[in-house]
Amino acid sequence: MGIWQENDPSAIVPREQGWILAFAIGVCALCDFLSFSHYNMFVMKSAWRLRQALVGILFSKVCKLSQGTKASYSQGKITNMMSSDVDRLRMSVRRVNDLWLIPMRFCLALYFVVAILGTVPALSGLGVMIVLIPITKKFVKKLRKYQKDILKYTDQRVKITQEVMSGIRIIKLMAWEKSFYDKIGVVRNKEIQKIRVQAIYRALYFSLSMSVPIITVTLSLAVYTVVEGHRLTASTAFPALSLLNTLREPLQQLPEVLMALLVEGRVSLDRMNAFMNGACVCACRSAAVA
Repeated sequence: MGIWQENDPSAIVPREQGWILAFAIGVCALCDFLSFSHYNMFVMKSAWRLRQALVGILFSKVCKLSQGTKASYSQGKITNMMSSDVDRLRMSVRRVNDLWLIPMRFCLALYFVVAILGTVPALSGLGVMIVLIPITKKFVKKLRKYQKDILKYTDQRVKITQEVMSGIRIIKLMAWEKSFYDKIGVVRNKEIQKIRVQAIYRALYFSLSMSVPIITVTLSLAVYTVVEGHRLTASTAFPALSLLNTLREPLQQLPEVLMALLVEGRVSLDRMNAFMNGACVCACRSAAVA
């Protein structure tokens, strides 16, 4: 006996209602496209304005520092903050709005899944997500740690490269190219090692996150059919699969949001905060000495 029930009366609608539903779906898709395009334009404008403001603040702060205070910070670190860190914060602006949008979409999809499949099948799939929260937290901590190490080696590499470019005449005259090339290569190899390890953790993290929705769908339908003994009809299966796919989208976006905000954006913001506070402390000490 199959799990599909043929000629299910509840799955049949009149032709007039079918045309109305098809037209309504088209209108909703068009409105969704227009509203998302407007939202995307607004967010990108805000992100670029934030980037311009941060670059201006950093540049103004650097220009006001004394020579003694500037010596405390390498040019590579300042350049890296004005380019990489500020750009990461710019990309994080888009993810800020997802902090409330993803939970709202998740709760609405979960509510309709419970209405169709029942409480036990829906909560069984939700239990898989709850179990994986501590594992996700550990991955985020590891990725944040490696992100800090990568930025540290990036600062060193940019600093040495700028020093080489500023003294390129003397280096060429004294034939020191090989020694400086090896010096930059050592720092770059350390940076690549950290990037490689971070890429492995990132791949494991995204693999785990992408497998959660599939496990959720399989477990929910299995509990609905095998444990509770319901027959999976077309009127139940297709709406449930559609809603479970809708439930999967927030789960897929959540790792990207966590990566952008809690790992990359948080590290970049901490670095800029430390620079601004440290520059103020150094300036006060220089003024007190003077």
